[in-house]
Amino acid sequence: MENVVNSDKMKIKYALIEAAEDPGTSPETLDEIAKYQDSDVKVAVAKNPNTSPETLDWLAKNQDSDSDVKVAVAKNPNTSPETLDWLAKNQDSDSNVKLAVAENHKTPLQTLQELKDKDKDPKVREAATKTYHEVLTENIRYT
Repeated sequence: MENVVNSDKMKIKYALIEAAEDPGTSPETLDEIAKYQDSDVKVAVAKNPNTSPETLDWLAKNQDSDSDVKVAVAKNPNTSPETLDWLAKNQDSDSNVKLAVAENHKTPLQTLQELKDKDKDPKVREAATKTYHEVLTENIRYT
């Protein structure tokens, strides 16, 4: 009987991942899927370009979200600058999360500057420096 229950749980998990990976899945459905207590499902939701900024913020700050989820949130183009700033400054964020934040062009310039000047990981500092200069160049180009 236990094998049947585990098999059913795996089927549900994989169905949720498949729905979360579908670029046609609505933001509302992704919001519901994000509540499922499984890291792989949450990563799939965080990677979907239709995931709303609110759901991404919730995933970033959720106690159950691990580093993989937070990296996926930091890489999503819908993640708000405020959430990226929070991820950069959160004590639980590891170097992989901070690296993803440092590479996102929506990260606020002040946050990028702090990462490039103060982060202990040289890869994070290097990525933040590169993104900082790219964003400055983009801003100059469009002014």
